[in-house]
Amino acid sequence: MKSSSCLNFPTEILRDIFELAAIDDRRTALSIALVSSWARQWTDPIIYHTVLLETPRALTNFLLAISHKPTRFVQTRIQNLGIFTMGPIQTIDRVISACSGVKSLACGFPLPWYARIGGCDTVRGPSRAAPPWVVVSGWVGYGACGVLCDPPSRSHYRKSAHI
Repeated sequence: MKSSSCLNFPTEILRDIFELAAIDDRRTALSIALVSSWARQWTDPIIYHTVLLETPRALTNFLLAISHKPTRFVQTRIQNLGIFTMGPIQTIDRVISACSGVKSLACGFPLPWYARIGGCDTVRGPSRAAPPWVVVSGWVGYGACGVLCDPPSRSHYRKSAHI
């Protein structure tokens, strides 16, 4: 950190300020990420915690963004993933495969259909533990098996990260 305006503040205080601002407002988080590489390291975990992809363009841009991130970051930092676009299906497949560590996966298409047309092993494979809950076209299911259950909360998608 070499900026003269930042030299008067301890790094820990700057980090706390930037992280709190990023948590409070998504646009602020994205702006802070553009400040410098060290600021981006602090805000990226916040930005990528919950991701909502509603258009093919957002899906494609997200795949491009995560392709420049370390694999471990993508697998561990993306906790909630919502995909509400129908494709391109190959891109959906690559995103779901890359984000294999998600705790909550919400999709605007039926996962059994997705698995039937050759969806990624993350959804198809019986050996992989399914995410805790999945929203399937308005139904709530557990993994790809479609057993109905209630999610712990849907509220984290309301303030989600629109990429």
